[in-house]
Amino acid sequence: MCGISGFIDFNNSTGIEILEKMNRIMAHRGPDGEGYGMFQTDAAEIGLGHRRLSIIDLTEGGKQPKTYDNLHLTFNGEIYNYAEIKKSWKKKGTYSTATAILK
Repeated sequence: MCGISGFIDFNNSTGIEILEKMNRIMAHRGPDGEGYGMFQTDAAEIGLGHRRLSIIDLTEGGKQPKTYDNLHLTFNGEIYNYAEIKKSWKKKGTYSTATAILK
């Protein structure tokens, strides 16, 4: 199972090194990769970390955190009905938009 870590710092005093330490403590949760994202808002600094355990998607496409416009996400889990969802999106004509967002 993957592992996620993160913080919201309203004092803007926490750096990426703290996020890296948090994430590396969970190395056993995801030995297949790690990712980090630091995001600044008007009110706070936000850090998201991810430890990856590859089960279905073994490509770099599964690397996290993901960013689209001003949205940031790290996800712990598998979407087992992804083939059905993909088929539904293709039928609706939204598949290419969705895949662009998820890359």
